[in-house]
Amino acid sequence: MKVATAFSGGLAACEFALRYEDIEHQVVFACEWDKYARSQYLEFHGEPGIFYNDISDLNATKYKDEIDLFVWGSPCQDLSLAGKRKGFDGAKSSLFREGARVMSEMMPKTFIFENVKGLLSSNGGADYKEVIKTFQDLGYLIAMKVLNAKEHGTAQNRERVFVVGFLDEDAYHDFSFEDKVPLTKTLRDYLEDDVDEKYYLSQKMIDCLSNQKIDNAPHSKDDSHSKCLTARYNKMGTTDPYIKEPILKQVGNIYDNEHNSVAGRVYTDDGLAMCLSANGGGGGGKTGLYQIKSATKSGYETATQNDSINFTHPNSGTRRGRVGKGVAQTLDCACNQAVIDEYKIRRLTPSECFRLQGIKDEDINLINSDTQSYRIAGNAIEVNTMRSIIRALCKQQTQNNLFDFMGVA
Repeated sequence: MKVATAFSGGLAACEFALRYEDIEHQVVFACEWDKYARSQYLEFHGEPGIFYNDISDLNATKYKDEIDLFVWGSPCQDLSLAGKRKGFDGAKSSLFREGARVMSEMMPKTFIFENVKGLLSSNGGADYKEVIKTFQDLGYLIAMKVLNAKEHGTAQNRERVFVVGFLDEDAYHDFSFEDKVPLTKTLRDYLEDDVDEKYYLSQKMIDCLSNQKIDNAPHSKDDSHSKCLTARYNKMGTTDPYIKEPILKQVGNIYDNEHNSVAGRVYTDDGLAMCLSANGGGGGGKTGLYQIKSATKSGYETATQNDSINFTHPNSGTRRGRVGKGVAQTLDCACNQAVIDEYKIRRLTPSECFRLQGIKDEDINLINSDTQSYRIAGNAIEVNTMRSIIRALCKQQTQNNLFDFMGVA
């Protein structure tokens, strides 16, 4: 199978998916402008046929009718709900038109296009209509679906739009996305056992995350309200508004009841926990339960051990869906997610983020700084989701003897 990718990134999910599915293939070309992503790509996959730097300079006419599968997804910052939503008029997301130009020059037999779910609503739906019209005007028959990584075997709540296009009418009619599969893993399965202390939240970060208004208020006599740890995530997750608010219940003290040290208090796990303290003490440190400030009816979400917490823009008071229950929330280019691990809160490590993008441990050889590795992981397509599409394509080809159509011997 002759494959080409654009906006390939440093992870390159298509290349990993083809490798993990044992599909013989040749990467005719890849294209990626970011120098850190390029170096990580080479570490993961070696040299493609040609490694282009800037898609605006890529003349694909020499690949006319030669590419069996083209995989790409233009930058999404101007389409994402987390961004300013300039749509295809934005400097980054306008690169969709360059990608479409490249595709029109080489006319691959099949393509996979990926982007954020915000594409569907950007500019009142006009940007999505442009995408569909662009592909249809080129002569492609398309199938579209929003796929979530947690429904394809990975404990990450990551929704993305996937468009699969075909020049062959029979191939189009015989294709169908794979069904969802039950999630058998939790975030715990992706965590490292020995994590450097630098990944644990500092006192400065704890102070930043704490809700000072509540933090400075005295507790009621029965400790029915706890201090809050604030955090934030862009859009994912829900909190049931009909759940009765739990009550903080102290059942003992690990020191002595006469001393009644706050740091030694022990609370039941069916109620609320005290706020996380700088050293992991307090009720939260003993029960692993924390209140996370959220714009829900109750004003918070509850997080416990092995749940994820997104801490981007911690001072925001309008966000909800900050807690991932046993799964990671969507990884972005900063990967500002924490996990409650051993009753303390730390951020996910770069390796854990790559695991959550579907990469096997033996393939995780990161050569850039943490900052660049987080960017590469957060910008990537999740591999297991890509594998599900690749499998569906290959199953269809096998059933209909379309390997000749795809150029596979």
